[in-house]
Amino acid sequence: MEEVKFQSRGRVNLVGTIIFIAWVIVMTFIFDLIAPSNDYNGVFSNQEVTWVIVGPLVFFIFAGRLLISKISGSVNKSCDVVNAKISLGAFVLWLIFLVVASAFGVQLYMIVNIFVGYAISLSALILYNKTLTI
Repeated sequence: MEEVKFQSRGRVNLVGTIIFIAWVIVMTFIFDLIAPSNDYNGVFSNQEVTWVIVGPLVFFIFAGRLLISKISGSVNKSCDVVNAKISLGAFVLWLIFLVVASAFGVQLYMIVNIFVGYAISLSALILYNKTLTI
């Protein structure tokens, strides 16, 4: 029984991941059109743009769950709504930090930017839920 629940959760998370991949492709294209960069990293050379492109992964996982629960008529979606709001709030919080850091001339390495942003999102979810079930 638990294995079936895990497999269906994995399929639902896949929907959010597919939405995220589409987001990355579209946003990379848009940012490259708006401000083409000759830098080796392209649009990912700006820490705020990098976070806007790759940061919403956790949010999109919960948004995918909400989409599937709405389509299937599932009633247990309040937890996913709260988790989506928490992950979106953590995303915005880290984005604000990056904007302020840039204003003071602080530039983070891309991997540090992404790792710390996801750590904040996951930590907020763990603190709220007292466990992590993605």
